[in-house]
This record gives sequence, C-alpha cells and structure tokens, in this order.
Amino acid sequence: MKNDTSKMRALRLAAAICVCAVLLTSFSGCALDLSTKEEDTSSESGAVSGSEDGEKVSVPNVEKLSFETAITIVTDAGLTYSVVEEESEEAKGTVIMQYPPRDEKVDRGSSVTLVIAKPIEQASSSAAESSSGAKEDMVYIGNYVRGWKIKDAEAFLKSQNIGVIVNYEQDTQQSDAGTIIGQSVPEGTYLHRGDTIAFTVSNGPAVQQSVPSQPASPSLSSVALFSGVSASSTLPAEKGYTYMATNILRDDGTCWSEGVKGVGKGEYVMFTNASAVSVSGCGIKNGYTIDFDRFTKNGRLSSVTFRGDNPDDSFTFNLDTKSMTEQKFAFPRTIRTKSLKIIINDAVSGTVYDDTCISLIIPYQ
Repeated sequence: MKNDTSKMRALRLAAAICVCAVLLTSFSGCALDLSTKEEDTSSESGAVSGSEDGEKVSVPNVEKLSFETAITIVTDAGLTYSVVEEESEEAKGTVIMQYPPRDEKVDRGSSVTLVIAKPIEQASSSAAESSSGAKEDMVYIGNYVRGWKIKDAEAFLKSQNIGVIVNYEQDTQQSDAGTIIGQSVPEGTYLHRGDTIAFTVSNGPAVQQSVPSQPASPSLSSVALFSGVSASSTLPAEKGYTYMATNILRDDGTCWSEGVKGVGKGEYVMFTNASAVSVSGCGIKNGYTIDFDRFTKNGRLSSVTFRGDNPDDSFTFNLDTKSMTEQKFAFPRTIRTKSLKIIINDAVSGTVYDDTCISLIIPYQ
C-alpha cells in the first residue's frame, strides 16, 4: 500500500505540473494577442506615423480656413506644420497663405508652412483717424527668406498690388532653385500698394568643381574704345557719394545719376575719342546696383538710344527694369564714330527717388 500511495502521489504531481504548463501557455498566448491588437490600433490613430521611403501625399488646401481647422486637415493628411504670423485685415487666426501650395506632392511627414493672420497694430488712434482708408493702401511685408518659393511669394504680393523684382544667383547655402534667399525690404515694413520689393532667388546649389587653368581673356572695357566721358547733367554729391559720369567706367558699386527734375528723359552720357572707332554694341548695368535697397529706391532705364556721329547711326532698345545684371545690346550694324551718346528715352521711378541711375556702360568693338 505504501508503494501504491507513493505512485499515486507521483502521478498526481505530474498531472498538476502538466495543467500548470497548459495554463501558462494559454495565458502567454492571450497576452501576445493583446499586444498585437494594441499595435494595430495605434497604427490607425490620427497621429503622423512612419511610412515607407518615398511615399508621397497631396498637400491639402487650407487657405482662408481657421488655424484650428487647418492643422486638423494638415495632420490628417499625414503632414506636419509650422506657423508664421503676419499682420492682415483677415480675421485673427485665418490662414492667409500656405507653402507648399495646394495639390503639390510631398513626402509624408513633410512640413507645411501656414501664414496666420494677426491684427494690424496702429501707431496711434489719432493717426488712424486722420487717414481713413490708409489701412487699405498699405501691405505688411513679412520675412520671405524662410524657404519660400518665388512663385508663391510673387503670386501673393501681386495679388496685393505689390511689384516684385527678381534677381537670380547661385547659392552657396545649397538652396533649391527658385528659393528666396534675400529680400530688399525688411520684415515688419509697410509698403503702399503699387510699391516694389526685390528678391534674391537661388539658381540652385553652387557647383564646386575644378576648372583647368586657361589664359585669361581680355576684358572688354569702355576705356579701350574711348578716351573721354561726360554727361548732360549730374546729381550733386551727397554724404560722401558722387554720381559723376566717370563712375560708369568701372563696376565698383558707384553709379552715374542724371541731375534734372523727374526721371531725366533726354539726359545722356557721351563717350568721346580723338579718332573714329568701331562700335558693334553696348552693355549696360541698369540702375544703382550696389544692393537691392538702393536699386529699388532709385530710377532705372526702360528705354535707351545709342547715337553715333552719323544721324543714321541711332539705335533704340528697351531694357529690363528688374535686372541688376549687365544687359547687352547688339547694334544692327557696326558703326564708325568719334562719339557715342547713351540717351534716356524713358525710365521708371524708384520707390523713393526719381533719379535715373546707371552703374556701368561698356561699348563693344
């Protein structure tokens, strides 16, 4: 009986162990199922989650919506957002502009910049009362050097009747082509409708490469063809700055400016030489090109006439008033002349001054 009792106890112990093992396995399986379900649930939440590389989503249109509505739509689309406030007549918190624009395809998780309206600050109540409607004539300028594309900034500003001048250059900071990298009017400035702002826009990242050495080509210069230069009028020197005709002989940040009232129609610069020289064209850096600020504040040529000694040697061209780089004009034929007049046919005023400026003139042989 003793042996049988021992055997029975052993069997009962073994059976108990088996039951425990089965229960533990079942409990573990349930826990595994629960954790799996939790993971599935979290992936269906409204938060932006990771995605496969290269997955694209369409940017929703949230302009004219409230900030709260806009961020809900943006995050539901799988995107993040950043906020820029600008003074506007729109209701406080309204999205007045977005970047990237609607329907553009971007990577999931990309950021959308939302420009949010904030109230326009008045300098004083008396000033506001003294100029009813002044608010409608002014446009607040924000900071567009925040990854904005020129096409978006230009569209917005032109809708506000603000002119836009664009100057392209390669960017050492490796910005994408079309990205604004500089602006002439600082953030917080108010412009009158009809005024102009200038932007520096990236041509794309500067390409650094080794260039094989080669002989330097001779630079074409106005001095090489003519021995003298004069002007019909000159703006008087002011605060150490001179505007004499000889400034157009070198590209050093100086300029010639006519000195009559208005934009100087009919005023001219004239090159002279003791003997006749051959001239086939001319290059002009239009305006005061030392920087964007002075370029936009001063007048610029819109039409010019080049005239030699012979009355038949007279050629008229239109100029790009938004370009700060040299514009080259090829004459219909090469002329022989002892003098060459560069005459202002027409010009546009700057945002501050009417004085028409020219930074460089290069007659070409």
